[in-house]
Amino acid sequence: MFRRSLLSAVAALGLTAANAANASDQAITEALSRAVQACWLPPGDASGAAVVRLRIAPDGTLSAASVLNEGSAGRSTLAASALRAVRSCAPYPRVGELIGREAVEIQATFSLAGFSAVTDGRSAPDAARSVAIRAGDDITLRVPEPEGLCYVDPAGGGLQSRYLELMSGALAGNYVHGFFLDCGTVRQLEAGETDFTLPQRTMTLSSPLASGGGLQRFPERSPAEAVAFYEHFFRQQGAPGSALDRHQRAVETRLRETWDVAVASGAQVVAAVDERAVYTAMVSTAQTQTGPLRQMSIGAFGQVLDLPITLSLYAPYEDGGIDGLLAQTQALVAALVANSGRED
Repeated sequence: MFRRSLLSAVAALGLTAANAANASDQAITEALSRAVQACWLPPGDASGAAVVRLRIAPDGTLSAASVLNEGSAGRSTLAASALRAVRSCAPYPRVGELIGREAVEIQATFSLAGFSAVTDGRSAPDAARSVAIRAGDDITLRVPEPEGLCYVDPAGGGLQSRYLELMSGALAGNYVHGFFLDCGTVRQLEAGETDFTLPQRTMTLSSPLASGGGLQRFPERSPAEAVAFYEHFFRQQGAPGSALDRHQRAVETRLRETWDVAVASGAQVVAAVDERAVYTAMVSTAQTQTGPLRQMSIGAFGQVLDLPITLSLYAPYEDGGIDGLLAQTQALVAALVANSGRED
């Protein structure tokens, strides 16, 4: 029964819309969130939050866009990137379908913790909702909760704890800090429903274990050195028959033997590199009880302080391509790195 949810363990956001006054507002802000996320890449020197006011016509045309605040240099570059994203992603036909016959004004807030939007000029929050996860004795990872995904709480007991135990076992050699699944699946786990729905969208945050046990740490390695290491590794080790390829096939064999479900993955290739992480892309197909499920994934490999981290985001292949998933992952990693910290 648990094997139906195996895809969150194969290899390796999203946005949170602000609370709206009614269902229509909620739908509008969620549609805009999905659209803008595909275009926005926050600058490395960004700080604070930037608020952009935009006006969208019933046909989805962007009729106006302006920055409401700038302030410091860090916020100014953030505001410029936000304005570029809003203009680059236009038009917004899905938003147009939702607003009816009159244009709507929306205030969108951009920060390293994510993106949110509200209509009618209501005050927008500075950050997306996040989950605080303790990593070892001294680091707290603050992870944005991607739109549509909910955290599987290890303290939830019952089926949630059992799910975490089984799925973590599929990621041998790694410690799983957290699983995030389709919210409907998480609610079923909370209710103890053993025949729960296969989560098609998942996120996993993990770190490698040291050979002697415990989390691996690199006190002498900077984040830039970590990025250089991962870039070299994935560019040099991804060929058929390489160590990385053998590891991936071993994972597939273990999943088949443990869950009795066949999984086939393509090559894990470098899709992007920034100052925070190396991002790899991969497409996987699993033969499940309900038929084949094809998924795309982005794995982000970087470091928070001296802790190596891997963040993996999965979505159905039909959802819109690797580029949108890559942009979501980069925003998530930016928020993770910016908001996590050491706790003495």
